[in-house]
Amino acid sequence: MILFTSGVKKISIGVVILVVLFVIGFFIGIKTDKTTGRATVSWKPNTDTNLAGYKVYFGTEPRKSDVAADSGYPNNIDAKMETSVKINNLRLFKTYYFSTTAYNAKGLESKLSSPEMSKKIGLRDIFKK
Repeated sequence: MILFTSGVKKISIGVVILVVLFVIGFFIGIKTDKTTGRATVSWKPNTDTNLAGYKVYFGTEPRKSDVAADSGYPNNIDAKMETSVKINNLRLFKTYYFSTTAYNAKGLESKLSSPEMSKKIGLRDIFKK
């Protein structure tokens, strides 16, 4: 199939599409194996007087348990006493699942928060500050 002709040169639709995709990808920096997005997870503070901090657990599969050690989440971030955390380097077009725990001075953790939160990382998440 011919898109257009100019003198003797002929360009196929496939070539034009590949060039356009390459230019768009180059312009906005999309490389599917390295493109990452961000998510911000926030929660209401725990009022326990023995509170020492919070942890955020996350992964690309829903949790398997409401106990952090058995949840199946491969990642966690110690948010200390903050009630919000920004998580970077999340894969584009993947859905991530997030849960939080509170922990005391002895390191004992609460059950994972309910409900479990989820977010699909899209193009707009690449450019968020």
